Amino acid sequence: MERIIRRPALAQLTGRLRLLCEQRQRAFSTVAEEATSAALQQSPAIQFDIDPQALDEDSAAVAESETIKAVTPIRAWQAPRLPSIHDPPVIRRPGEIVDVRTMIRNWWAFPAVGFNSILEVPVQQFEVLEGETPNDSETIVLPNDIFGLPIRPDILHQCYWFHRRALMGWDERMQLYQWEWYGSHRKLRSQVRSGMSRIGQRKISGKYLGVKAHPLRPHDWRKKCHKRLLWLGLKNMLSVKFAQDQLKVVDHFYLRSHKTKHAVRYLRRIVGNRCNSALLVHEGRGDVNDNFRWAVAHLTAVRTENVEGLNVYQLLKYRQLVITEKALQKLMWEIYHYPEKRGWVRRAATPDGKPVKLPMKVPGWNKEWVEKKELCFVPRAAQVEVELRRAQRTAESAAPRPIQRFRPFHLSMYAKRPPWEKFEELYKDDEPLEEEEDLQALEDIRNALDERETLHTADFDVIDDTGELRSRSLSDIARGSSSDGYLSARHSRDDEADNEEEADDEEQEGDEGDMGDEGLSGDEDADEDIEDAATLPPVDRT
Repeated sequence: MERIIRRPALAQLTGRLRLLCEQRQRAFSTVAEEATSAALQQSPAIQFDIDPQALDEDSAAVAESETIKAVTPIRAWQAPRLPSIHDPPVIRRPGEIVDVRTMIRNWWAFPAVGFNSILEVPVQQFEVLEGETPNDSETIVLPNDIFGLPIRPDILHQCYWFHRRALMGWDERMQLYQWEWYGSHRKLRSQVRSGMSRIGQRKISGKYLGVKAHPLRPHDWRKKCHKRLLWLGLKNMLSVKFAQDQLKVVDHFYLRSHKTKHAVRYLRRIVGNRCNSALLVHEGRGDVNDNFRWAVAHLTAVRTENVEGLNVYQLLKYRQLVITEKALQKLMWEIYHYPEKRGWVRRAATPDGKPVKLPMKVPGWNKEWVEKKELCFVPRAAQVEVELRRAQRTAESAAPRPIQRFRPFHLSMYAKRPPWEKFEELYKDDEPLEEEEDLQALEDIRNALDERETLHTADFDVIDDTGELRSRSLSDIARGSSSDGYLSARHSRDDEADNEEEADDEEQEGDEGDMGDEGLSGDEDADEDIEDAATLPPVDRT
């Protein structure tokens, strides 16, 4: 069973750890002073201008000098207990992190190694024979924008499930719904007065072997994930490995023997005896040999991988990351140049990121150069001839030409037929291009406009006596008004229209009467012809 630490015990443990850290700081203070003095002698000092009024009285003597030498980078045990963005440069190795409470409280923006940190990692010798002393004095400095980022578990979660689903690949399982199974779909039994629940058919999910309510169909388990998210997840996972002291850098993976026991002994010296898995990353050509591949091929907890195959899933699966110097250099190069490969960076150094338009070429900008090149490839005799022709063309262009703008229009005896005459025999359209105007419609429109104008310009009579409205009707008043009024004019027009219609009707009736008389006379003539035909002698057809 795991041991549960309660709050009082946790406070006591925190106090003890703080005392141990203070004792350790006092013990290494002398060593730090010696290292600081040695570093000051080797590295140039950085100067900052300061304001004497902003200093306290205790530091007035220092302010008189007008400059102050910056302190060289300090070690992790000398850094302030509570980190901030104003901390001095601190040299940190894998596993040396800032205050955990501050990091957890601001996990999304506060790096585990703090700000202004110099990430230093030692380069260990991989193959150390018995009796030899390992040479682990060399160190390298890692970039903070790859190994010193804030730990983002949300990004790592999305990247992990992307790789997990990608490893699942294509699923070939084909399960059926209940209506896709062979057999009858009739109702199994009646529910009325049975005391049992309703069951529609026998092949129902949960009661028939193999029938699923949500069957699996062939599909791809992979889900889409933005490439930028995978790129950020890889950098974030490398920062996690550095903060957890799970990053080891070795010189190479060259082995003199292909025996697995020797490879295990070398790995145990680097990763420790409590490590249960390791991921060995190499560049692929100049830092590994066949003996190493054969030696670690049978180790189930060890996986060898090149830089191109490194991803978030493998870094989460294996505890320790052992990488060579060449592989580390190539990994950082790939991470830095990946945005350029994907086209995320600006291709033009302009404020809006768009390329500048090419300037217009000045006419004749390369005329002299072309002439010189032409003369280089022409023999001397031909060169003289070219110069004479050029001088002749110049003289001709300077002389006046009387018919300079004369252009003959047509010099053939036969006139050229226009193109539309070629197709007259193939297609002939007798219909006019413009339709004839409808005169009756124009006359109706003209009359309507005249009537509208009369309506607007007519003078209306005003009835001053109200007693006339009581004694006479409106129609009588309208007929008895002046001729200039609108109503009188309208009644007069209506009467004229009625008279015209009556005259038209009488003319139409007269025409119909004439047609009727003609029809009767025609019928009488037909009857006389029939009678004459009846009196003729019969025709002999023999």
